[in-house]
Amino acid sequence: DKAAMVFRGVSRRGVVLLGEGPKGSAQRMLASQEKFVHRIAGPEVPVTTYLLGEGEDRTPMTDVIREAKKLPKQMTDAEAEAVHKRLTAMGGMAQQAGMPKGIDPRRARTAKRSTIR
Repeated sequence: DKAAMVFRGVSRRGVVLLGEGPKGSAQRMLASQEKFVHRIAGPEVPVTTYLLGEGEDRTPMTDVIREAKKLPKQMTDAEAEAVHKRLTAMGGMAQQAGMPKGIDPRRARTAKRSTIR
């Protein structure tokens, strides 16, 4: 049971999302990341997604850079830098803004009876 992952790159060509893993879960993650980017950076920022791997509907890893370089440059360097800073400031890929640091309160261990007394 493989896990799906999404990688993100920001350049003058816009935001490039690379999905890897089982098709269904990778496509869901790509779609949610695309929504996240549009919500944070704005709908005018171009987002391109690639599903990595071998087979139909997938792009081999060796072809990704060549495919990405074919994309037209649609932003200035300053705009690309601003988009990158906004995305990293908003939690980037983790999207765990509401999750506090430290022990997860939902997985706290129950105290032993001897320590309670």
